[in-house]
Amino acid sequence: MPALAVTPAAWNVTTIHPVVEGRLASSKEDDVDAWQGVMLAVVALLIGALLPALVQLTPTLRAWRATAERTERAVVAITATAERLDRLTARLEEGGRIEHFLQAIDSLSRTVTRLQEATRVAAAVGAAVGPAVGAAVRSWRASQGDGASRPDDASEPSPEPERKEAKS
Repeated sequence: MPALAVTPAAWNVTTIHPVVEGRLASSKEDDVDAWQGVMLAVVALLIGALLPALVQLTPTLRAWRATAERTERAVVAITATAERLDRLTARLEEGGRIEHFLQAIDSLSRTVTRLQEATRVAAAVGAAVGPAVGAAVRSWRASQGDGASRPDDASEPSPEPERKEAKS
C-alpha cells in the first residue's frame, strides 16, 4: 500500500470531498442554531424571573406614591406650624413679653407644685384620721342607741305576724 502523505494542501477545506464538505457546513449551522436556542432559553428565564417582580412593582409604586403624598401633607403641616411658632416667638420677644410669659409659667409651675404637696399631706392626714373618725361615729351611735331599739338592730327578733288558717 502506498503511504499517505500528509501535506498542508490536504488540510484545505476546499479539497475535501463534497459529502464531507456538506457535513461541515451543516455542523456550523447546528452550532448557530444551538447558540440561538441557548440565548432563547436565557431570555425566557430572565423574562420568567422578571415578570413576577414587574407585577409586584405596580402595587409597590402605588403604595410609595400614597406614602409620598401623606409625607408631603405632613411636611406642609409641620412647616405651617413652624411658621406660626416663629410668628408667636417674634411677637413675644417684642417689648420683653417673653420674660413676662416665662415668669407666668414659672409662677404657675410653683403653684402646681405647692398644690401637689398640699394634696399629699391631705391624703396622708385623711388616711390616718379617717378610720379614727369612723370608729368615733360608730361609738357615738352605739351610745345613743342603748335606751331605744332601732329597726335596723338585729339583736331583737321581730315579731312574726300571725297567720290565719283558711277554713275549707
